[in-house]
Amino acid sequence: MIMNDLRKQIVEEARTYLGTPFHHQGRLKGIGVDCIGLLIGVGKKLGLITYDYIAYSRYPDGVTLRREISREFIEINIRDVKVGDIWLYWLDKKSKAPQHVGIITDYGFVHTYADVGKVVEHRLTKAWKKRIVAAFRYPGVGD
Repeated sequence: MIMNDLRKQIVEEARTYLGTPFHHQGRLKGIGVDCIGLLIGVGKKLGLITYDYIAYSRYPDGVTLRREISREFIEINIRDVKVGDIWLYWLDKKSKAPQHVGIITDYGFVHTYADVGKVVEHRLTKAWKKRIVAAFRYPGVGD
C-alpha cells in the first residue's frame, strides 16, 4: 500500500491512541474514545476535518454511521484503499449493517475495539475482511 507523508501522519497519529480505553462517544486520547472518536481525533489533530457528531447510540443502526461519515469523509472504492484510509465494517452477523470504523495501516488497521475495551492495531484477518462494507478517505488526502 502507498504511504505518502500525510498518510504516514494519519497512521502515526492513530497509533498514539493505542491503549486508550473504549468510551462510548469519547473524544479524549488516553482517556476514552469510541471508533468514530478515533477518526475524529486523528482528523482534527491533522487539520483534515472539523466535523463531529455524537448523537448516536452505543449500538449504531447502520444508517446513521454511514450517513454521518459520508458528510465529512469521501467514499472510495474498496479496491482503491491505501494506508490512512478508513474501512467501514458490520459487526452484527444477522443484519450486516455498517456499525464500526477503523484506520488502515501498513500492518492492518487501528480501531477502538469495544470487545477488548481499548484502541488496538491488528492484522486484517479473514474474519475482519469479510465484514468490510465500504471505504472512506479523509478530505484533502489525495490518491
